[in-house]
Amino acid sequence: MSKADVEHSTGMMSTSASLNRDLLKQLEALNQAEHTSSECWSSGASLVREASLWILFGAALWVGTLLAVGANA
Repeated sequence: MSKADVEHSTGMMSTSASLNRDLLKQLEALNQAEHTSSECWSSGASLVREASLWILFGAALWVGTLLAVGANA
């Protein structure tokens, strides 16, 4: 192994360690109170409830349209 190879691999380890430290800081920031109290950590139940209501509304509108078109045909 030449000296250039050793220097290159050492640089890679330095970069890798730097990236790991940066990732660790970002992950720790996700667990802080200002982030965990935000909406992205809230329950998805309201989203599922709203989606279900829109699906039911769409289905009712579709059935109503089929009945209206069928009655006129």
